[in-house]
Amino acid sequence: MSQRDLAKLIGAKNQSTIGNIENRNGSSRYSLELSRALRVNYEWLETGEGRKEALSQTVPLQGVLDAITAKELDVLAEFIGSMETGKLHAFMAKALAHAASKNSP
Repeated sequence: MSQRDLAKLIGAKNQSTIGNIENRNGSSRYSLELSRALRVNYEWLETGEGRKEALSQTVPLQGVLDAITAKELDVLAEFIGSMETGKLHAFMAKALAHAASKNSP
């Protein structure tokens, strides 16, 4: 896969972003997207430790939280804060019911 293709896949504006990521050690704001695009485990990508292959297309919640920027959290907080109470409760109930159905035998 070319740097240009990978940059498009992760939503980076320039292919040079991929080169910059390759030349630096440590986390990138694109780590979550890279782990998905490359189908590797998020923790392995970040630390080089653990299982390389992703067990599934999902990423542990901690990985998601680490990848969210402060600006994105502000936008999310503003969105949630603007929801009518009834809609927020309905959304949360639906999310909890979905989570419970995934965890039940």
